[in-house]
Amino acid sequence: MSTKRRPPSPKTHHRDWLRSPFALTLASGLLLYLSFPPWGLSAVVWLAPTFWLTLIRKPELTGRWLWGQIWAGSLVHWLLVLEGIRKAHWANNFGWLALAGYLAVYLPLFIWLARVAVHRLRVPLVVAAPVIWTGLELVRAHMITGFSMAQLGHALVNWIALIQISDLFGAYGVSFVVMLVCAGFMQSLAEPKPLRRYWPIAVAVIVLALTAAYGVVCLRHQTPAGARSLKVAILQGTVDKVFEFNPARNERTFRTYLALAEQARDLRPDLDLIVWPESVFTANTPELIVESEPSPPEGVPLDAAEYRRRIEMTRTDFERKVRNTAERINRIWRDGKFATLDISQIVGCETVVVGGTGTLDYNATLLIDSKGNLRDRYYKMHPVMFGEYVPFGDIFPWLYRLTPLPQGLSIGKSPSSFEIKGFRISPSVCFESSVPHLIRGHVAELGDQGVEPDLLVNVSDDGWFWGSAILDFQLAGAVFRAVELRRPFLVSANAGISALIDSRGRIVQQGRRRNDQALLADVPQDRQTSVYLRTGDLSSGLCLAACVAVALYAIAARFVTKSIYRANPTGPNVAT
Repeated sequence: MSTKRRPPSPKTHHRDWLRSPFALTLASGLLLYLSFPPWGLSAVVWLAPTFWLTLIRKPELTGRWLWGQIWAGSLVHWLLVLEGIRKAHWANNFGWLALAGYLAVYLPLFIWLARVAVHRLRVPLVVAAPVIWTGLELVRAHMITGFSMAQLGHALVNWIALIQISDLFGAYGVSFVVMLVCAGFMQSLAEPKPLRRYWPIAVAVIVLALTAAYGVVCLRHQTPAGARSLKVAILQGTVDKVFEFNPARNERTFRTYLALAEQARDLRPDLDLIVWPESVFTANTPELIVESEPSPPEGVPLDAAEYRRRIEMTRTDFERKVRNTAERINRIWRDGKFATLDISQIVGCETVVVGGTGTLDYNATLLIDSKGNLRDRYYKMHPVMFGEYVPFGDIFPWLYRLTPLPQGLSIGKSPSSFEIKGFRISPSVCFESSVPHLIRGHVAELGDQGVEPDLLVNVSDDGWFWGSAILDFQLAGAVFRAVELRRPFLVSANAGISALIDSRGRIVQQGRRRNDQALLADVPQDRQTSVYLRTGDLSSGLCLAACVAVALYAIAARFVTKSIYRANPTGPNVAT
């Protein structure tokens, strides 16, 4: 009788594939993707970590290319989530792939650390999973300048009561709760002893109930009676990003926004402030600041005199544009004569600082008063990877020739506090609103200087993303920053989603997607404080410390047991 094994049936192959690390990782990744925009099935986020947690709970993880399978499943998730960043230019596909590949590394790291904690250190899953996940989200927010979009808790951006704990722990606290609740139920279902099934569920239910109760209490807050309001117009156009120098297109963009500003002024002549999006005020003439006698940079075919003449002409043209814009906004025909208004403007603009033989190119936000004076400016402090700089491009300049970017942007050194009619405003630019520690740092530093802001303003050019879900992720970041710091948040986004968000994270007004419009809002002066503003990322930092401790334990244990593996090289390949 033959002892030869029969080949596995196709059904067996199919079942094995469904239980593979890649399939389980992909299943959770797809569920999380569905909980985010554009699908917006936010309730699914409570189930999304299920299959990741299954991989953590398995007594053994074996297989060929184990960690590569987990990374590949995570890569698919990130490619789907970040699909919008590739739309503006074909070269952005390389940035899309590179960023997704980098972010996909965090899931294998999460599963490895959680397995060490659960199987070697005997930490309950309901504790290990949320702690390690939160610590790694903090790492992601800082590593390689940081990327904080699409955190686990961001799926709950519209669950207003549950996100109020962000003023205690930051947005990381919401991710912690989501992971803890899912882990609690998963641990309960897997417990073989009936009496041990209830305490993980009890922990999950208690934490969720306390989170909701805290949120309900916070939402009872009322703006103080008699509080002053700032009358604001937020401009939103629909100009998609195209990488070409087209002076006519640039001028049309500027004229579109000037018309929106005049439309807002006509509807509300008593406005105090009009906010323009990022960079649209530049048109074909950036702000030019001359710090010392300029000389032509290498490669510019101009003599010194001609170069300085053009520098002066550009500087003068920009000053004229500022004065003319302020005059057009602040003069209105009323009752048979021109009336003078008092409307300031915050505009997004390119600022070039010229000194000696070098130049610095900033993404700036300017404050223009009703007389056409430049009162203050802010230089963007957190440039966008592959959008405003290329990693290692300062070392290898040839990398910029592979992209539509001429060079990397210069980085601002400090936050600014714009003052308008007794209100203090802290501006930020584009993706800066998605970086928790950056915006918190702005508010804390300005508070130390005695100019703590009453209002947060973000100007953004979302024409890069052509109406994709990236717009929703950026808006979610603004919602969480409003709750974390208990400040109203204004967003003026070209081709994006403009909004007024109150200090509880409620979207009071929101622009319609891909629609030219001016949102009019009264923003009350309701400055508050928060635990997160005072303590920052202390709680998530403790989670990160736990991740480091687990990693050090795993590394030390591997060295201690190295002789065992050498003595038994054919033993099981158990991945923990």
